[in-house]
Amino acid sequence: MDEEIKRWMAKRKTALVLEIIQGKTSVSEASRTYDLPPSEIESWVEDGRKGMENALKANPQDVREQYERQLKTCRRPTVKRCWSCALEKNCSPCWARTRSDRDDPQGLQADGITVSISKLCRWFDVPRRSAYYRPVKSAPTLQERFVAPIKAMIEENPSFGYRTVAHLLGFNKNTVQRIFQLRGWQVRKRPVGFRPRIQSLPSVAKAPNERWATDMCRVWAGRDGWTTMALVIDCHSRELLGWHLSRSGKPKTAESALELAFIARFGTLGRVPTPFLLRSDNGLVFTSRNFTALVRSYGLRQEFITPHSPEQNGLVERVIRTLKEQCVHRYRFESLQHAGRLIGDWIHFHNHRRPHQALNMRTPAEAFALAA
Repeated sequence: MDEEIKRWMAKRKTALVLEIIQGKTSVSEASRTYDLPPSEIESWVEDGRKGMENALKANPQDVREQYERQLKTCRRPTVKRCWSCALEKNCSPCWARTRSDRDDPQGLQADGITVSISKLCRWFDVPRRSAYYRPVKSAPTLQERFVAPIKAMIEENPSFGYRTVAHLLGFNKNTVQRIFQLRGWQVRKRPVGFRPRIQSLPSVAKAPNERWATDMCRVWAGRDGWTTMALVIDCHSRELLGWHLSRSGKPKTAESALELAFIARFGTLGRVPTPFLLRSDNGLVFTSRNFTALVRSYGLRQEFITPHSPEQNGLVERVIRTLKEQCVHRYRFESLQHAGRLIGDWIHFHNHRRPHQALNMRTPAEAFALAA
């Protein structure tokens, strides 16, 4: 190679390949001398042998004919990728070029071959307007009159979803959801894994006072330590009728919650005119003698779920989760009285202000008034 060329153009590659074929040098020596990967030099040698084989044919094909022939056998899944590459470099498709051509940003243009856009469009069967089209997409804009009140509400209540926020502010729920998505304010859902399914017992009632549900949970009350809270809800209106918070988890706690539920719904304690169901789990409190005797004295019939199946009492379980997310886990209670005051405020908000999607975005109080 008597002529010094700085870049690895086709002329320099040809000279090196001829030296390797003639035995003047080897691939390993050329790799060390020119600081090139041996695999790249081997690909040059292979391409050179193919080119000589084509040149010695009776009807040799030029470079353009070779590429056009390869394009005809192009598989459809690779057309989109090859088309974008060909448009960027105005050369042959990426799958039809050698490794050295892919490293060369000029592609076939360095060899003096220029392929027009119209011919590329014919090769790939693509309209020319697709080659000249440049997408113009402006950044989404948000109106401050929507963003400001939404941000203020979710800062005050981080667990509110877009439906609740839209109902309380009187906005369109699609607008609120779009703002949540663009600002990254969505409430993360807990992953739901596989749960074994057993006999289904529906929790939802068709009318008020058809089925009530009760359950208990634990609440940290600061210097008073762990406390126990019992709740009673109406399975039709989702209204939280009675609740009681105490230091002990004895049956008296559940009895007090049930008595408060009777006072809130009927205004007095006594036997109900029409018996209905009271659903609970199989805990020691709800199966105790004192609690079962109290339930019978009010004319209710107890209904127990299948053991290890809390989804059968899903309404009250969901109320407890919402209570913890929106109240218990947001405040650091100092005492039992402090916890009772804040929980009472949240229960009033739940019954009279918080909309429920299952109630067609009505509050539990509105759903009970409508059904009554």
